[in-house]
Parts: sequence; C-alpha cells; structure tokens
Amino acid sequence: MRQLFTMGILAILCACGSQQQHDTQIAHTEQVSTDSASHKTPAATDTAQVSNEPVRGISDYDKLKLLAGKNVFSTLHSKLVATLPDSLKEVFKNSPDLDLLTSSKGNLFLNDKEDYAFVVYNKKKAGIELMVYDALANKFSALYSDIKVENELPSHGCGSAIDTLTKDIEYKIGEQSDDMVKEPAKYLETPAIKIADISKDKDILIKDGCMSKRTTKADCKNALCIATSSVYNNWTCIRYDKAKNSFVVFFSQVFAD
Repeated sequence: MRQLFTMGILAILCACGSQQQHDTQIAHTEQVSTDSASHKTPAATDTAQVSNEPVRGISDYDKLKLLAGKNVFSTLHSKLVATLPDSLKEVFKNSPDLDLLTSSKGNLFLNDKEDYAFVVYNKKKAGIELMVYDALANKFSALYSDIKVENELPSHGCGSAIDTLTKDIEYKIGEQSDDMVKEPAKYLETPAIKIADISKDKDILIKDGCMSKRTTKADCKNALCIATSSVYNNWTCIRYDKAKNSFVVFFSQVFAD
C-alpha cells in the first residue's frame, strides 16, 4: 500500500464577468494513496546532494529530487504555466508545492468541455502526480488518490499488471534525467501525455498494441495516453468511465529490441 497523504485545499480566483470573482478548489480527500509508497526510502536518501555529476546510478526518487534541486522542474513550470488560461494559471500560482511538467487538453470528461491533464512534481512528497481538471465541475483531482484507476488489461488476457501510471512517468523522467539537467526545455519537445483519438493518432498503433475487449469505438476518441519510455514508442491509455466516475486502463503498446 502507498503512504497516507493529504493535499491541501487550494483556493483560486477565476474571472466571472468584469468584476466578480469566485473560488474554486483542488479537491483532495485524506486517504491511502496507491501513488506514493514508491517514494518511501531510507533516511539517507533524503540527504541526496545536488551536484554536477551525471544523474545515472541513483534511484528514480533521488533523480527527481536532484532535478528539482537543479531547478529543472521550476524551469519547465515557468514555461508551461504561461501557456494556460488565466484561471488555471491562478491555480498554480497559489500552489507553490506543485511544479507543472507537462499538460494536455481535450474532452476528457465527455462533457464537450476543454478539460486538462497535468503531470506535476509535488515538492512536499518529492514525487510525481498525474492530475486532471474537469472543466464542467471546475475541479482538480489526482489520479489514484482522488479518482480510482482500474486496469482492465490483465483480466482480458493482454497487457501487464502495472503499478501506477505515475511510477511509469517517474521512470521515464529518470531515463531522461541527464539530458534534462543539460537542457530542460528538451523535455517539452515530445509529448509526455496527450488527450487524443487513438484511432487517428500517429503515435498509437492499435493493431500492434494490447486493447481491452470491452473497448468501443467511442472509448478511443477521448483517451488520456501516457508515454512510458523515452527510447521506444511506448504508451498506456486510459479512458473516463462516466458511470463509475473512474478511469480505466484500456490500451497499451510496448516495443523493445
């Protein structure tokens, strides 16, 4: 099980008319997070020093701390926050413990709205979170801790029993850590996540991948896909299940030499 963690209520100011403003919140409930146990390491890990040495040879957890200490994450954060709508900029301005590393927008919650998905570095827990923004509800949530994520692939005879998508993202960042130290902006050159119609996306090769047998054509239109390798064209895709208010892992593709 992952460690218990609580994210604070984050108040933001959103424009409403010319003068009025109202509050919105990032909702986080106090519960066991299946997303954070990988960050529990011996006490010596917490003393990892920032140096000019290559990042190779240390854990993903320490790589994240080192990248944060070298201002790699804050550099990406500054570039990306500037591209967001004003109301979402306010969220991150009022969330000093979160560094935005990448984002994607689309009709993720199936309400014909411009929803968002974010990969963020949480400074308090020194770990990655995958967050989603429901534009209709004006609400932020963290996958696994706030919204359940189910994996349909193993029960349908394909895919593997993944731990969490955030762990995959941490691993991918670890693969790129040396390059990110040298030139942080290179991380933004290829998408780390995307909200896409996977039947039309150039990176997703459905016939070569593994798909849940329950998947319909409609499920493919607004999938959130996460790149799981910096070397291969590997992706895992999830879809929103409106009836259950949860996400489902329904497709993956893995290539290797």
